[in-house]
Amino acid sequence: ASRNLIQNPSFEEGLHYYRDTASWCHQSYPGEDRDVYSIEKAAAHSGNRCLKIKTWKDFTYLSPLGTFSIPVMKGKCYVFSLYAKASSPNVCLSMQHISGEFQWPVAIVKECNLSNDWKRYEGSFKAENQAEALLVSAIDGVDPQAEAWIDDLQFEEAESASAYADPPIGV
Repeated sequence: ASRNLIQNPSFEEGLHYYRDTASWCHQSYPGEDRDVYSIEKAAAHSGNRCLKIKTWKDFTYLSPLGTFSIPVMKGKCYVFSLYAKASSPNVCLSMQHISGEFQWPVAIVKECNLSNDWKRYEGSFKAENQAEALLVSAIDGVDPQAEAWIDDLQFEEAESASAYADPPIGV
């Protein structure tokens, strides 16, 4: 089986190894500061923690939460998968990647509406460079109080996702 290349994929270490990409371009949210990304201790898919995303309808492009750069082999196929659920069927999950050369806009790996139950979502792409960062965000155009939960991220060199596995120590 392939190994998981993401550090802290189930958020057991909080937001360690992740960054809100708004800080990359000094973007702010309209009208108020919000903790868009936080750690939830009660709703995890596995383990004790997961990522919670607050959405609101008056901001159509939420800055994604991104991983640190991950070394990859240029031209190889990689799969990005995760488990997610939401409080509203109108919540749209966006899974993206950005090359080590910081090509903007980011490339969409998968976009889909979430359900109330944990479900695995996956998308694949060919690495454009020798480093990739993975990004997640969620928006809801109807319910300003909607929330999404994300857990068990996996990134592996493969054509399709294998069973979820925590990375070995030191990866």
